[in-house]
Amino acid sequence: MASNGAVYGPFVVGTALAASNRKPSGYNVESYRFNIAQVEEDVEDWSISRASGFNGSLGGNFVDTTNVDPDIAAILASAAESPFISYDAEFECILGPSPTLQLLAGPVDRDFALEGGIYVEETNSIWFTGIGPGEAGHVVRALNLSDNTIYKPVKDNLVLRPNGGTYYRGHVYIAFWGNRTVTGGVLAIDVHTGETKTVVNNYFGLPFNSPNDVACAERPDPSSGIRRRAVFFTENDFGAPNLLNETGPAVLPSTVWRLDPDEESLQPVITRADIPYPNGVAVNLDATKLYVSDTPVSYIRGQGVGRSGSPAIYVYDLMEDLVPINKRLFSFSRSRIPDGIKVDDAGRVWSAEGEGVVVRDSGGKILGAFNDKVLLNSRDSEISNFALYGDKLLILAEERIWSVKLGQRVR
Repeated sequence: MASNGAVYGPFVVGTALAASNRKPSGYNVESYRFNIAQVEEDVEDWSISRASGFNGSLGGNFVDTTNVDPDIAAILASAAESPFISYDAEFECILGPSPTLQLLAGPVDRDFALEGGIYVEETNSIWFTGIGPGEAGHVVRALNLSDNTIYKPVKDNLVLRPNGGTYYRGHVYIAFWGNRTVTGGVLAIDVHTGETKTVVNNYFGLPFNSPNDVACAERPDPSSGIRRRAVFFTENDFGAPNLLNETGPAVLPSTVWRLDPDEESLQPVITRADIPYPNGVAVNLDATKLYVSDTPVSYIRGQGVGRSGSPAIYVYDLMEDLVPINKRLFSFSRSRIPDGIKVDDAGRVWSAEGEGVVVRDSGGKILGAFNDKVLLNSRDSEISNFALYGDKLLILAEERIWSVKLGQRVR
Protein backbone atom coordinates (compact mmCIF):
# COMPACT_ATOMS: atom_id res chain seq x y z
CA MET A 1 0.00 0.00 0.00
CA ALA A 2 1.49 3.33 -0.98
CA SER A 3 1.50 6.37 1.28
CA ASN A 4 -1.00 8.15 -0.97
CA GLY A 5 -3.55 5.38 -0.43
CA ALA A 6 -3.01 3.52 -3.68
CA VAL A 7 -3.63 -0.21 -3.72
CA TYR A 8 -0.57 -2.00 -5.03
CA GLY A 9 -1.74 -5.23 -6.59
CA PRO A 10 0.61 -8.16 -5.99
CA PHE A 11 2.95 -9.84 -8.38
CA VAL A 12 1.64 -13.36 -8.71
CA VAL A 13 3.82 -16.37 -9.37
CA GLY A 14 2.45 -19.86 -9.86
CA THR A 15 0.29 -22.11 -11.99
CA ALA A 16 -2.84 -20.08 -11.24
CA LEU A 17 -1.73 -17.38 -13.68
CA ALA A 18 -1.09 -19.74 -16.55
CA ALA A 19 -4.46 -21.37 -16.03
CA SER A 20 -6.38 -18.12 -15.64
CA ASN A 21 -8.97 -17.45 -18.33
CA ARG A 22 -8.71 -13.73 -17.80
CA LYS A 23 -5.32 -12.06 -17.62
CA PRO A 24 -5.57 -8.44 -16.43
CA SER A 25 -3.48 -5.92 -18.31
CA GLY A 26 -0.04 -5.48 -16.78
CA TYR A 27 0.77 -9.19 -16.61
CA ASN A 28 3.52 -10.71 -18.64
CA VAL A 29 2.37 -14.32 -18.81
CA GLU A 30 5.76 -15.73 -19.76
CA SER A 31 7.52 -14.25 -16.72
CA TYR A 32 4.49 -14.27 -14.37
CA ARG A 33 5.35 -10.66 -13.60
CA PHE A 34 2.77 -8.05 -12.64
CA ASN A 35 3.76 -4.53 -13.69
CA ILE A 36 2.47 -2.06 -11.13
CA ALA A 37 3.23 1.01 -13.27
CA GLN A 38 1.31 -0.39 -16.23
CA VAL A 39 -1.70 -1.25 -14.10
CA GLU A 40 -1.74 2.21 -12.55
CA GLU A 41 -2.02 3.60 -16.10
CA ASP A 42 -4.89 1.24 -16.93
CA VAL A 43 -6.90 1.61 -13.70
CA GLU A 44 -8.41 5.04 -13.33
CA ASP A 45 -9.00 5.06 -9.56
CA TRP A 46 -6.89 3.03 -7.10
CA SER A 47 -7.95 5.00 -4.02
CA ILE A 48 -8.85 3.11 -0.85
CA SER A 49 -12.29 4.11 0.38
CA ARG A 50 -15.45 2.33 1.36
CA ALA A 51 -17.34 4.59 -1.02
CA SER A 52 -15.45 3.12 -3.95
CA GLY A 53 -16.17 -0.41 -2.80
CA PHE A 54 -12.82 -1.30 -1.22
CA ASN A 55 -13.38 -3.54 1.79
CA GLY A 56 -10.97 -5.68 3.83
CA SER A 57 -10.70 -7.03 7.36
CA LEU A 58 -8.06 -8.15 9.85
CA GLY A 59 -9.65 -11.58 9.84
CA GLY A 60 -9.15 -12.06 6.12
CA ASN A 61 -6.16 -12.02 3.78
CA PHE A 62 -5.20 -9.13 1.53
CA VAL A 63 -6.33 -11.16 -1.47
CA ASP A 64 -9.81 -11.42 0.14
CA THR A 65 -10.20 -7.65 -0.21
CA THR A 66 -13.24 -6.75 -2.28
CA ASN A 67 -13.46 -3.85 -4.73
CA VAL A 68 -16.05 -3.02 -7.35
CA ASP A 69 -13.33 -2.24 -9.90
CA PRO A 70 -13.20 -5.36 -12.12
CA ASP A 71 -9.48 -5.04 -12.87
CA ILE A 72 -8.49 -4.94 -9.19
CA ALA A 73 -10.93 -7.75 -8.38
CA ALA A 74 -9.38 -9.91 -11.13
CA ILE A 75 -5.87 -9.25 -9.82
CA LEU A 76 -6.78 -10.28 -6.27
CA ALA A 77 -8.74 -13.31 -7.48
CA SER A 78 -5.71 -14.54 -9.44
CA ALA A 79 -3.46 -14.02 -6.42
CA ALA A 80 -5.84 -15.96 -4.16
CA GLU A 81 -5.37 -19.08 -6.30
CA SER A 82 -1.59 -18.96 -6.43
CA PRO A 83 0.66 -20.69 -3.87
CA PHE A 84 3.25 -17.90 -4.23
CA ILE A 85 2.35 -14.21 -4.07
CA SER A 86 5.16 -11.77 -4.86
CA TYR A 87 5.25 -8.04 -4.12
CA ASP A 88 8.88 -7.47 -5.02
CA ALA A 89 11.50 -8.68 -7.49
CA GLU A 90 13.61 -9.97 -4.59
CA PHE A 91 10.91 -12.51 -3.77
CA GLU A 92 11.01 -13.76 -7.35
CA CYS A 93 14.77 -14.24 -6.92
CA ILE A 94 14.10 -16.27 -3.78
CA LEU A 95 11.63 -18.45 -5.69
CA GLY A 96 13.81 -18.80 -8.77
CA PRO A 97 12.52 -19.60 -12.26
CA SER A 98 10.88 -22.91 -11.32
CA PRO A 99 9.71 -23.06 -7.68
CA THR A 100 8.39 -26.51 -6.80
CA LEU A 101 5.63 -27.18 -4.26
CA GLN A 102 5.49 -30.77 -2.96
CA LEU A 103 3.09 -32.35 -0.46
CA LEU A 104 5.16 -34.50 1.91
CA ALA A 105 2.44 -35.60 4.34
CA GLY A 106 -1.30 -35.36 4.80
CA PRO A 107 -4.01 -34.59 4.98
CA VAL A 108 -4.16 -35.95 8.54
CA ASP A 109 -5.80 -34.73 11.73
CA ARG A 110 -5.98 -31.04 12.58
CA ASP A 111 -3.08 -29.84 14.79
CA PHE A 112 -0.86 -32.71 13.60
CA ALA A 113 1.90 -30.43 12.28
CA LEU A 114 1.51 -27.30 14.32
CA GLU A 115 4.69 -25.89 15.86
CA GLY A 116 8.47 -26.31 15.91
CA GLY A 117 9.91 -26.40 12.43
CA ILE A 118 13.45 -27.24 13.58
CA TYR A 119 16.00 -28.40 11.02
CA VAL A 120 18.59 -30.90 12.31
CA GLU A 121 21.38 -31.32 9.77
CA GLU A 122 23.04 -34.23 11.63
CA THR A 123 19.99 -36.45 11.18
CA ASN A 124 18.63 -34.75 8.03
CA SER A 125 15.29 -34.20 9.70
CA ILE A 126 12.75 -31.56 10.63
CA TRP A 127 11.36 -31.70 14.16
CA PHE A 128 7.84 -30.44 14.84
CA THR A 129 5.13 -30.64 17.47
CA GLY A 130 1.41 -31.36 17.34
CA ILE A 131 -1.35 -33.87 18.06
CA GLY A 132 -1.55 -37.15 16.18
CA PRO A 133 -4.50 -39.50 15.55
CA GLY A 134 -5.80 -40.93 18.83
CA GLU A 135 -3.38 -38.90 20.93
CA ALA A 136 -4.54 -36.93 23.97
CA GLY A 137 -1.91 -34.19 23.75
CA HIS A 138 0.92 -32.63 21.79
CA VAL A 139 4.04 -34.70 21.09
CA VAL A 140 7.40 -34.17 19.39
CA ARG A 141 7.85 -35.72 15.95
CA ALA A 142 10.50 -35.66 13.25
CA LEU A 143 10.25 -35.89 9.47
CA ASN A 144 13.11 -37.84 7.89
CA LEU A 145 13.95 -35.83 4.79
CA SER A 146 15.61 -38.80 3.12
CA ASP A 147 12.42 -40.84 2.77
CA ASN A 148 9.67 -38.56 4.22
CA THR A 149 8.89 -40.97 7.05
CA ILE A 150 7.69 -39.52 10.34
CA TYR A 151 8.90 -40.82 13.69
CA LYS A 152 9.07 -39.85 17.37
CA PRO A 153 12.64 -38.84 18.23
CA VAL A 154 12.19 -38.40 21.99
CA LYS A 155 13.22 -41.47 23.98
CA ASP A 156 10.52 -41.34 26.65
CA ASN A 157 7.93 -39.36 24.63
CA LEU A 158 6.97 -37.48 27.80
CA VAL A 159 7.28 -33.84 26.81
CA LEU A 160 4.22 -32.15 28.27
CA ARG A 161 2.68 -29.77 25.70
CA PRO A 162 5.77 -29.06 23.56
CA ASN A 163 5.68 -25.95 21.41
CA GLY A 164 8.41 -24.04 19.53
CA GLY A 165 12.13 -24.71 19.57
CA THR A 166 15.52 -24.49 17.91
CA TYR A 167 18.66 -26.54 17.22
CA TYR A 168 21.95 -25.81 18.99
CA ARG A 169 25.13 -27.89 19.42
CA GLY A 170 23.73 -31.39 19.03
CA HIS A 171 20.47 -30.72 20.85
CA VAL A 172 16.98 -29.55 20.05
CA TYR A 173 15.77 -27.03 22.59
CA ILE A 174 12.01 -27.22 23.03
CA ALA A 175 9.75 -24.87 25.00
CA PHE A 176 7.00 -26.80 26.76
CA TRP A 177 3.96 -25.69 28.72
CA GLY A 178 3.67 -28.54 31.21
CA ASN A 179 0.21 -29.01 32.75
CA ARG A 180 -1.69 -28.23 35.95
CA THR A 181 0.71 -30.24 38.10
CA VAL A 182 4.01 -30.07 36.19
CA THR A 183 5.57 -26.68 35.48
CA GLY A 184 6.68 -25.85 31.97
CA GLY A 185 10.11 -24.73 30.83
CA VAL A 186 12.80 -25.54 28.26
CA LEU A 187 14.13 -29.01 27.46
CA ALA A 188 17.33 -30.01 25.65
CA ILE A 189 16.89 -33.18 23.60
CA ASP A 190 19.91 -35.08 22.29
CA VAL A 191 19.31 -35.47 18.54
CA HIS A 192 21.04 -38.88 18.42
CA THR A 193 19.81 -40.61 21.61
CA GLY A 194 16.50 -38.79 22.15
CA GLU A 195 17.33 -38.32 25.81
CA THR A 196 15.90 -35.20 27.44
CA LYS A 197 17.31 -32.85 30.04
CA THR A 198 15.47 -29.98 31.71
CA VAL A 199 17.35 -26.73 31.06
CA VAL A 200 15.12 -24.48 33.16
CA ASN A 201 11.63 -24.72 34.67
CA ASN A 202 11.35 -21.96 37.30
CA TYR A 203 12.57 -18.55 38.35
CA PHE A 204 13.70 -18.75 42.00
CA GLY A 205 10.93 -21.20 42.76
CA LEU A 206 8.23 -19.42 40.74
CA PRO A 207 6.83 -21.69 38.00
CA PHE A 208 6.56 -20.66 34.38
CA ASN A 209 3.14 -20.75 32.79
CA SER A 210 3.36 -21.28 29.02
CA PRO A 211 6.90 -21.14 27.59
CA ASN A 212 6.38 -20.72 23.89
CA ASP A 213 9.50 -20.54 21.72
CA VAL A 214 13.31 -20.69 21.95
CA ALA A 215 16.26 -19.11 20.12
CA CYS A 216 19.98 -19.51 20.78
CA ALA A 217 22.68 -16.92 20.17
CA GLU A 218 26.46 -17.17 20.13
CA ARG A 219 29.18 -14.73 19.10
CA PRO A 220 32.68 -13.73 20.19
CA ASP A 221 33.17 -10.80 22.55
CA PRO A 222 35.75 -8.59 20.73
CA SER A 223 37.14 -7.20 23.99
CA SER A 224 37.84 -10.54 25.67
CA GLY A 225 37.79 -13.03 22.79
CA ILE A 226 35.39 -15.18 24.80
CA ARG A 227 32.43 -16.63 22.93
CA ARG A 228 29.25 -15.35 24.53
CA ARG A 229 26.22 -17.65 24.56
CA ALA A 230 22.57 -17.05 25.43
CA VAL A 231 19.30 -18.95 25.23
CA PHE A 232 16.26 -16.70 24.75
CA PHE A 233 12.75 -18.02 25.34
CA THR A 234 9.33 -16.43 25.41
CA GLU A 235 6.66 -17.03 28.02
CA ASN A 236 3.04 -15.92 28.13
CA ASP A 237 -0.17 -17.01 29.89
CA PHE A 238 -1.92 -18.70 26.95
CA GLY A 239 -2.20 -21.96 28.92
CA ALA A 240 -3.82 -20.32 31.95
CA PRO A 241 -7.51 -20.81 32.83
CA ASN A 242 -8.47 -17.46 31.29
CA LEU A 243 -7.61 -18.71 27.78
CA LEU A 244 -6.79 -22.34 26.86
CA ASN A 245 -7.03 -23.74 30.40
CA GLU A 246 -4.22 -26.30 30.08
CA THR A 247 -2.00 -25.07 32.93
CA GLY A 248 -2.59 -23.50 36.30
CA PRO A 249 -3.08 -19.77 36.93
CA ALA A 250 -0.17 -17.61 35.80
CA VAL A 251 2.32 -16.72 38.54
CA LEU A 252 4.90 -14.82 36.52
CA PRO A 253 4.05 -12.06 34.02
CA SER A 254 4.61 -12.58 30.30
CA THR A 255 8.33 -12.22 29.66
CA VAL A 256 11.21 -12.80 27.28
CA TRP A 257 13.92 -14.58 29.28
CA ARG A 258 17.67 -14.76 28.72
CA LEU A 259 19.55 -17.77 30.04
CA ASP A 260 23.36 -17.59 30.16
CA PRO A 261 24.53 -21.24 30.29
CA ASP A 262 28.11 -20.26 31.16
CA GLU A 263 27.24 -17.92 34.02
CA GLU A 264 24.25 -20.09 35.01
CA SER A 265 22.17 -16.94 35.09
CA LEU A 266 18.48 -16.50 34.19
CA GLN A 267 17.24 -12.96 33.70
CA PRO A 268 14.05 -11.33 32.38
CA VAL A 269 15.14 -9.02 29.55
CA ILE A 270 11.84 -7.96 27.93
CA THR A 271 8.73 -7.39 30.05
CA ARG A 272 5.05 -7.28 29.19
CA ALA A 273 5.30 -3.48 29.34
CA ASP A 274 7.31 -3.75 26.10
CA ILE A 275 5.67 -6.82 24.54
CA PRO A 276 2.43 -7.90 26.27
CA TYR A 277 2.22 -11.40 24.72
CA PRO A 278 5.63 -12.54 23.43
CA ASN A 279 5.42 -15.54 21.13
CA GLY A 280 7.91 -16.29 18.35
CA VAL A 281 11.58 -15.47 18.86
CA ALA A 282 14.56 -15.55 16.48
CA VAL A 283 18.17 -14.37 16.23
CA ASN A 284 19.94 -13.35 13.02
CA LEU A 285 23.02 -15.13 11.66
CA ASP A 286 25.68 -13.00 13.35
CA ALA A 287 23.72 -12.71 16.63
CA THR A 288 23.41 -8.94 16.46
CA LYS A 289 19.60 -8.75 16.37
CA LEU A 290 16.75 -10.38 18.29
CA TYR A 291 13.24 -10.59 16.81
CA VAL A 292 10.13 -11.19 18.93
CA SER A 293 6.50 -11.46 17.81
CA ASP A 294 3.58 -10.14 19.87
CA THR A 295 0.36 -12.15 19.89
CA PRO A 296 -2.52 -10.24 21.52
CA VAL A 297 -5.19 -12.45 23.08
CA SER A 298 -7.90 -10.35 21.41
CA TYR A 299 -6.68 -11.59 18.00
CA ILE A 300 -6.57 -15.21 19.15
CA ARG A 301 -10.19 -14.88 20.27
CA GLY A 302 -11.14 -13.34 16.92
CA GLN A 303 -11.96 -9.96 18.48
CA GLY A 304 -9.48 -7.91 16.46
CA VAL A 305 -7.83 -4.85 18.00
CA GLY A 306 -7.84 -5.02 21.79
CA ARG A 307 -6.69 -2.75 24.58
CA SER A 308 -3.10 -3.97 24.68
CA GLY A 309 -0.56 -5.41 22.32
CA SER A 310 -0.31 -5.41 18.54
CA PRO A 311 -0.02 -8.22 15.97
CA ALA A 312 3.56 -7.13 15.43
CA ILE A 313 7.18 -8.20 15.14
CA TYR A 314 9.72 -6.17 17.10
CA VAL A 315 13.48 -6.08 16.64
CA TYR A 316 16.17 -5.41 19.25
CA ASP A 317 19.91 -4.88 18.93
CA LEU A 318 22.00 -7.41 20.83
CA MET A 319 24.90 -5.91 22.75
CA GLU A 320 28.26 -7.67 22.97
CA ASP A 321 27.03 -9.53 26.08
CA LEU A 322 23.90 -10.59 24.14
CA VAL A 323 21.53 -8.38 26.11
CA PRO A 324 18.75 -6.84 23.93
CA ILE A 325 18.44 -3.05 23.67
CA ASN A 326 16.86 -0.45 21.35
CA LYS A 327 13.42 -1.91 20.72
CA ARG A 328 11.92 -0.99 17.34
CA LEU A 329 8.74 -1.92 15.54
CA PHE A 330 9.74 -4.14 12.62
CA SER A 331 6.38 -4.87 11.01
CA PHE A 332 2.68 -5.64 11.52
CA SER A 333 0.87 -8.80 10.49
CA ARG A 334 -1.72 -7.92 7.83
CA SER A 335 -3.98 -10.78 8.89
CA ARG A 336 -4.40 -12.25 12.38
CA ILE A 337 -1.14 -12.77 14.31
CA PRO A 338 2.57 -13.38 13.66
CA ASP A 339 3.62 -16.64 15.30
CA GLY A 340 6.81 -18.56 14.44
CA ILE A 341 9.63 -16.46 12.97
CA LYS A 342 12.97 -17.30 11.34
CA VAL A 343 15.82 -15.16 9.97
CA ASP A 344 17.57 -16.41 6.84
CA ASP A 345 21.27 -16.02 6.04
CA ALA A 346 20.59 -12.84 4.05
CA GLY A 347 18.92 -11.20 7.05
CA ARG A 348 15.38 -11.55 5.71
CA VAL A 349 12.69 -12.29 8.27
CA TRP A 350 10.17 -15.07 7.59
CA SER A 351 7.04 -15.35 9.73
CA ALA A 352 3.98 -17.57 10.00
CA GLU A 353 0.92 -15.33 9.89
CA GLY A 354 -2.72 -15.29 8.87
CA GLU A 355 -1.74 -15.04 5.19
CA GLY A 356 0.68 -17.99 5.33
CA VAL A 357 4.46 -17.67 5.47
CA VAL A 358 5.35 -14.02 4.84
CA VAL A 359 8.86 -12.88 3.85
CA ARG A 360 10.25 -9.42 4.67
CA ASP A 361 13.59 -7.86 3.92
CA SER A 362 15.89 -6.73 6.73
CA GLY A 363 14.16 -3.35 6.82
CA GLY A 364 10.66 -4.82 7.28
CA LYS A 365 9.38 -4.47 3.71
CA ILE A 366 7.06 -7.31 2.68
CA LEU A 367 8.56 -9.14 -0.29
CA GLY A 368 6.01 -11.91 -0.76
CA ALA A 369 4.04 -14.73 0.81
CA PHE A 370 3.40 -18.46 0.56
CA ASN A 371 -0.36 -18.42 0.37
CA ASP A 372 -2.26 -20.23 3.15
CA LYS A 373 -5.44 -20.24 1.04
CA VAL A 374 -3.74 -22.85 -1.16
CA LEU A 375 -1.67 -24.63 1.48
CA LEU A 376 -4.29 -25.29 4.18
CA ASN A 377 -6.69 -28.21 4.05
CA SER A 378 -9.34 -26.35 6.06
CA ARG A 379 -10.13 -22.69 6.69
CA ASP A 380 -10.34 -23.57 10.41
CA SER A 381 -6.62 -24.37 10.32
CA GLU A 382 -3.64 -22.03 10.32
CA ILE A 383 0.09 -22.02 9.64
CA SER A 384 1.92 -21.46 12.93
CA ASN A 385 5.47 -22.43 11.99
CA PHE A 386 7.84 -23.69 9.31
CA ALA A 387 11.50 -24.56 8.70
CA LEU A 388 14.24 -23.19 6.44
CA TYR A 389 17.00 -25.50 5.28
CA GLY A 390 19.36 -25.17 2.33
CA ASP A 391 17.30 -24.06 -0.65
CA LYS A 392 14.02 -25.35 0.77
CA LEU A 393 11.12 -24.17 2.87
CA LEU A 394 9.07 -26.69 4.84
CA ILE A 395 5.61 -25.49 5.85
CA LEU A 396 3.70 -26.96 8.80
CA ALA A 397 0.09 -26.51 7.67
CA GLU A 398 -1.58 -28.51 10.49
CA GLU A 399 -3.11 -31.33 8.43
CA ARG A 400 -0.44 -31.10 5.75
CA ILE A 401 3.32 -30.73 5.47
CA TRP A 402 4.61 -29.00 2.34
CA SER A 403 8.07 -28.56 0.88
CA VAL A 404 8.96 -25.70 -1.44
CA LYS A 405 12.09 -25.90 -3.62
CA LEU A 406 13.47 -22.36 -3.84
CA GLY A 407 15.81 -20.70 -6.28
CA GLN A 408 18.53 -19.91 -3.72
CA ARG A 409 19.92 -21.13 -0.41
CA VAL A 410 18.30 -19.41 2.54
CA ARG A 411 19.92 -21.23 5.51
